[in-house]
Order: sequence, then structure tokens, then C-alpha cells
Amino acid sequence: MKTRILGLVAALVLLIPLGQSVFAAGHGERMIARMTEKLGLTAEQESSLQTIFEEKMASKGDKYQAHSEVQSLIDAGDAEAAAELAAQQARQRVLDHAEFTSQVKAVLSQEQFEQWQAMKQNRKHRVHHKTY
Repeated sequence: MKTRILGLVAALVLLIPLGQSVFAAGHGERMIARMTEKLGLTAEQESSLQTIFEEKMASKGDKYQAHSEVQSLIDAGDAEAAAELAAQQARQRVLDHAEFTSQVKAVLSQEQFEQWQAMKQNRKHRVHHKTY
């Protein structure tokens, strides 16, 4: 009985990241559809943005793993190593975001990019951020 329960728990733990990827993919598609509607994207722009968003979503699993590594160090009582790793990860997130924004800007016209920036700004007012 205990073996069966442990097996089920292990299966669920392994399936959670897969479910997050599937959900995230749907979110990216909705975002591109909304951008197409609001910004008047061409088919070529839509295709290019789809590729950019897919690459971004593919790296999400790495970010979840990175968070787990920091949490493991905290749980092990190594706060200094956890802080250093978290700082490295934060730096990488900033660089990744800048690269993503640069890629999107290269696809959009200046006017579309400015509209997209305004859309993002408006969205910030609606988003409820998690607190830890």
C-alpha cells in the first residue's frame, strides 16, 4: 500500500512540470492572438513572434528548477550560497528579459512596439503578484 502511494506521488510530481508547459503554451497562443488583434500583425510577424514565445516558454522549466535549487540550499541551512545563486539567477532573468524584448522589437514596427509596451503597462495594473 505504501509503495503504491509513493508511486502515485512520484508520478504526480513528474507530471506537474508537463502540465505547466501545456498551460503556458496556451497562454502564449492567446497572447499572440491578442497582439495580432490589437497591433495588426502581419502573418510573418505573427509567425516570428510565435517562435520567440515558444523559445521563451521552453526555458520556463529551467526557471522552476533554478528556484528549487535555491530553496534546497535554504533548507540545508546554506543561506550564503542560496543568496549568491539567487543573485546569479536574478541577473540571468534580467538579461533574458532584455534579449526577449530586443527580439520582439526587431519583429515589430516602432509604432507596434510602442503599443505593445503600453499594453504591457496596462496589464501590470491588473496582475496580482504572488508573495512568498
